[in-house]
Amino acid sequence: MKKEEFETLYKKVIKLEDKINHLLEDLDGTKELIKPYIQFHRPLITISTLKDKYWHCNCPVIIEGKLVRHSVYLGVKDKYEGKDDKKLIKLSQIKIEELLRKKYPQMFD
Repeated sequence: MKKEEFETLYKKVIKLEDKINHLLEDLDGTKELIKPYIQFHRPLITISTLKDKYWHCNCPVIIEGKLVRHSVYLGVKDKYEGKDDKKLIKLSQIKIEELLRKKYPQMFD
């Protein structure tokens, strides 16, 4: 490899490293910004049965260091095929989001 080629490639490596470091810093900053909001906009939802007759779901929310679980009734068990039923999953997401929007409107403004 000629010296000119090496210098060109070396400068390119330095520039790319700087860009990567800048992007990583930006990524870390953005993650810190969305950290308190992620549990409201992308809640961790668990679907289960209630009294072996009904579907319900819940999601944990950490507020001021305390864990609070919010539950929502989804319907009769016979109406859906199982936990993996796409309609049931979609319904649980909609219902939990409605509940969280009502209880914590400041997190969605």
